[in-house]
Amino acid sequence: MDSTWEPRTSNIDSQNINVMIAESAQEVDNSTSNTYEQMVMDARVPISFRCNGGASKSITKNCMTCCKSLIKRCGSCESHSALGCCKDVEHQGVTSFVEDSELTNCKFCDHPRFKRHSRGASNFQTNVPHKKMYYFPLTQRLQRLYASNATAKEMRWHAEHDHEDGEEYMFLTVLVPGPRNPKDKLDVYLQPLIAELKQLWEVGVETYDASKKNNFNMRVALLWTISDFPAYSMLSDWSTTGETACPYCRDDSDAFTLTKGGKQSWFDNHRKFLPANHPFDFNKIAFRKNKTVTKSAPPILSGEEILEQIEHLGLMCVTDMGADENNSCKAKNTGWKRRSIFWDLPYWSTNMLRHNLDVMHIEKNVFENIFNTVMNVEGKTKDNAKSREDLKEFCHRPELERDMATGKYPKACYTLDKQSKAVLCEWLKNLRFPDGYVSNMGRCIDMRKLKLFGMKSHDCHVFMQRLLPIAFSELLPKNVWQALTELSNFFRELTSTTLREEAMLQLNEEIPIILCKLERIFPPSFFDSMEHLPVHLAYEAWIAGPVQYRWMYPFERYLRKLKNNVKNKAKVEGSICNAYLVEEASSFCAHYFEPHVNTRHRKVPRNDDTVEHMDEHLGNLSIFTHSGRPLEKERLHISRTRISSETNVHLVEFIFVNELHMANPNINDKQVDEKLEREFDKWFNKYVHNPSNNISSQF
Repeated sequence: MDSTWEPRTSNIDSQNINVMIAESAQEVDNSTSNTYEQMVMDARVPISFRCNGGASKSITKNCMTCCKSLIKRCGSCESHSALGCCKDVEHQGVTSFVEDSELTNCKFCDHPRFKRHSRGASNFQTNVPHKKMYYFPLTQRLQRLYASNATAKEMRWHAEHDHEDGEEYMFLTVLVPGPRNPKDKLDVYLQPLIAELKQLWEVGVETYDASKKNNFNMRVALLWTISDFPAYSMLSDWSTTGETACPYCRDDSDAFTLTKGGKQSWFDNHRKFLPANHPFDFNKIAFRKNKTVTKSAPPILSGEEILEQIEHLGLMCVTDMGADENNSCKAKNTGWKRRSIFWDLPYWSTNMLRHNLDVMHIEKNVFENIFNTVMNVEGKTKDNAKSREDLKEFCHRPELERDMATGKYPKACYTLDKQSKAVLCEWLKNLRFPDGYVSNMGRCIDMRKLKLFGMKSHDCHVFMQRLLPIAFSELLPKNVWQALTELSNFFRELTSTTLREEAMLQLNEEIPIILCKLERIFPPSFFDSMEHLPVHLAYEAWIAGPVQYRWMYPFERYLRKLKNNVKNKAKVEGSICNAYLVEEASSFCAHYFEPHVNTRHRKVPRNDDTVEHMDEHLGNLSIFTHSGRPLEKERLHISRTRISSETNVHLVEFIFVNELHMANPNINDKQVDEKLEREFDKWFNKYVHNPSNNISSQF
């Protein structure tokens, strides 16, 4: 069946591809000049003649095949590699990487690598591996970013980036076969990537910079990894379960196992992070019974110290022969499980931060624990019968112990009654947000059971930072509300787009106090590892910078995009692989199209408020000069006036906030919010009536 695609003007498509090849001839290194000279000659011949033997008004499958071959010759995207894997799930050895490509059996478990598909009595097909992992070489994709004027300048200096969408710089490198999670065997699949990264660091590769018109030796280094907490264990090979789950505290953790609940608790694990001789250190009632704290926070180990510790234990990488037997014996009494393959990188031990704690999942888990406990959601609250029994054993809070006469537990100060829960749910159901700010929270509310369900990570993010202080302000006691509000402000300042070094150091001092206040309120069962990890987030932000470049939001969205490309569920990996290669090639070619050609990178935003000019309307202040897109054609005048006012109020607020920072460089976001509430109206009145500001009004 021959299907064709009818373009509006076939000559335009042919010209665009010819122009792409002609321009690319000026953006190539000397080593491939002969190939590109031939390609330039080919560019003079219309594609329709080469594919169909004559002129045509449609692009056939043969023509598309020709275009695909042309793109491949350009070097825009090298072919991926499909590496054979072992049948045994416990080993899953990638034995066809480099030196083991000729093996027919796995060198670890001796299982056959290939299937046998019989044809008749004696014949069978060519070797087909039981599993295949797809590897997309990194070198050629990095070179491609330097090969085009559209991306080369941004690659030289990240501060020059002006793209809001970062997917162009996001590569799919390793596609691990399913359906099972490799877990402890992930390093097996990372062998090709680590080998290529070592080559790119130690030797480098000659690369052409299209913006500078010269060649240079490109070297590449892996900065850090970004993952959720379970994958943190798979990448770092430090166990993130049990009493030593914290990768910073390690064996110095004071976590303990609850007697009734049976789970690990990080309750009373934060007083050691306080300044010396803090009043909380000597409190024997508000925290654990009859316990004072004299120890200090554990030191943060450098990469060299951690590597020395691993080598001292004698742990081996999972790809080494005999690693399982060796590591199971030597890793019994330590949090380390094995030697990570990332230590093979020569610079890895010198990195100050190697694996990021994911703020997205930590914030979501903290919010869910808080909200489910405050709303007393059955099955999800951290305040249950076992929790109260553990509270009686570890803490001195007689007001929360079971009433022996009735056999019931009294209501805690941190939980809401039925009437308060109904008020909160009704308020959330009727709440409205700006378009695109957050999803519809009304769909997440169950008015019958008075609880929230199905909230996405970003919904929890918005609720934690923006709604939580307002939602609980009149429903919870002041001490509970204040502690939760301080935690909300902590996450809000931590995730700011611009961070100041002194602000992060201040947050690093404040978060232990906030957690200690929460420990004085909530039971020990409330504090799992997720409630402990925030104590280390400000330090990571101080070292590595803004959280927006180190959390899982962009990667979760990208993974969803890849999963949506699956059209054949019997061949999931192949569907993702082919769709990725097609999109990669089309995105690269789009850089060479003329500006009037609509591409995926040039489409109009969903909310486009840009206008060519603004009509002057009676009553507008001259400082309100930006007009928005009308909401309805019938109400053009009203819409422009309203949107103009609402939009530009934020511009005036920006001037006010900027003056605050100039007057007091150490002011934090909380103090800025207080100034906006109390002083902005008076400042605005003086600002608009100041003749030096040249503000006119027809009122």
